[in-house]
Amino acid sequence: AGYVPIMIVDLNVLLNGESWSYNGHIVVVTGFDEDYIYYHNPGNSAVLSKPYKKVPKKLFIKAWNANGTDNCVIIVYGKRAQAG
Repeated sequence: AGYVPIMIVDLNVLLNGESWSYNGHIVVVTGFDEDYIYYHNPGNSAVLSKPYKKVPKKLFIKAWNANGTDNCVIIVYGKRAQAG
C-alpha cells in the first residue's frame, strides 16, 4: 500500500532462531502473508545481502522483540520514483 517498514532485528535470532549475543541489524520488510514475512537484507557482504528472503512470521517477531532492538521501526511512505 506504499508503506515501507525498515526494522531493527537481532540477526542471530533471524538466521539461527537463537541469540548467542545481540547482533542488531536493519532489514526492509517487502511483504507478508498469513505465515511469512518477506524482507530484504541490505547487508554489507554477499552472504548477508539477499533480496526477498522469507522467514516464518513468529521467528521474525521473535527477532524484532529481542533484547536490544527496542522494537524500533521506521515507516517510509511516498510515491515510487519513475525510471527514466
